[in-house]
Amino acid sequence: MPRRRRNKNEPLITLVLVMCVGLVLTGGSIIRLKSLDELIYPLLFAIILCAIAMLLTWEYLRAQRVKSLHAVTMNQVHRMSGVEFEQFIGRLLEAQGYHIRYTATSGDFGIDLIASRGNDKIAIQAKRYKNAVGQEAVREAIAGMTHYKCTSAMVVTNSSYTNFAKQLAKSNNCTLIDGELLGKWILDARKN
Repeated sequence: MPRRRRNKNEPLITLVLVMCVGLVLTGGSIIRLKSLDELIYPLLFAIILCAIAMLLTWEYLRAQRVKSLHAVTMNQVHRMSGVEFEQFIGRLLEAQGYHIRYTATSGDFGIDLIASRGNDKIAIQAKRYKNAVGQEAVREAIAGMTHYKCTSAMVVTNSSYTNFAKQLAKSNNCTLIDGELLGKWILDARKN
């Protein structure tokens, strides 16, 4: 099943609309041009308008993703599908200032998303479970960390971890985020 991603056409649509408005505003002067030198200022104006529109659109979409975190409860997290949970974790990490890259749904070497910020590059395995997460998830995250050349690994769950999973994570630079810490992440996102 393919991952559902945000609509990447929204910034493009906004860009096209702004370009059209810019061309309409400068269109009358383009028609009256006597030489190509006179075209520079209208084109420069249109490029500046497009750049401003792209920045505003990007900021608006980022704010919408962060705003969508405010209404989520742990009960809703428990009812999410696996892909929804991965995307939710990605949005939480974006709210913390990370850049998120999702891996393929199959052949992902045990990693669902990669979070980058500065020199940190974290390979993340997301597990929405009813029961405690075992050491297999930790093993996958550690192997994926090496494959994707990350600085650390992380497993995030809405549940808890077995003792074996905790021991393996502790000795292999793998952070475990359980349901309690995930709840704190959600509360922190609401404060912003």
